[in-house]
Amino acid sequence: MYFTILMKTLFIACLALLLIPQSYSQETLTQLSQEQLEADFFVGADSFGAIYYIKNNVFFKKQGVQEWQYSNFLLGQLSQASVVNPLKILLFYELSNTVIQLDKFLNEMQRIAFNELPDLKLVTHTATANDRSLWLFDSNTLQLEIFDYKTSKTLFKSQPLEELPIAINGDFNHCWVLTSKKGYELNSYGSILHTIENHNYTTIKLTSNGILLQKDQELYRYTLDKKMNKIKLPEITLEQFYGIDENLYIYDGKTLYNYQINIPKN
Repeated sequence: MYFTILMKTLFIACLALLLIPQSYSQETLTQLSQEQLEADFFVGADSFGAIYYIKNNVFFKKQGVQEWQYSNFLLGQLSQASVVNPLKILLFYELSNTVIQLDKFLNEMQRIAFNELPDLKLVTHTATANDRSLWLFDSNTLQLEIFDYKTSKTLFKSQPLEELPIAINGDFNHCWVLTSKKGYELNSYGSILHTIENHNYTTIKLTSNGILLQKDQELYRYTLDKKMNKIKLPEITLEQFYGIDENLYIYDGKTLYNYQINIPKN
């Protein structure tokens, strides 16, 4: 009798915990600047003060009064762009299964046509890895790969994931893959280091202090010490965002805002 009452009590307590809204530490923002921007998609910024965006299927770099652009309409719609390394910018055209690498002046340096490789890959997502390789996700195998574009060879592969990613974002050492169920952190050998549950996150970005995750009009930071913090956003529309160091850029469709993230001290 006592055991039955105890089990019922524990069940009610656990159910109550599940119904309590999840609480987060809060990070605040300090606005640094804002500027008008006409873009279809804001890509990001670099530590030199340049911003990158896409308009009418043309890729732009703007730094002060200077502006550069790159376009290749024969390859189809520009699907993704990575400016993690501003000296080797990565553009991905999914329709033609092709990656273009640009220098800092947006001159074409390298072209990788995956349809022409002996080992055909159907790539859905790409991201910058190190100086001579990139992250790519192959929908044929459901695997994340480290691909050496100098030798056109795959260096490492992950184990097959459960489903296609919503987004991936990587840097020189590791990559995060976001699916509808989970987020996976992988290293440059293709090993899964860590996973998190996807609570309706749709976008993921790496920063030097963790990852940024978007859910509707909310933004969260998953820290290096495995804590989820909520960022208190101003009353503006969150169309696209990008984080670099402790700077957060938010584009609302008309104006690009630059903020400093104020990380709470433990």
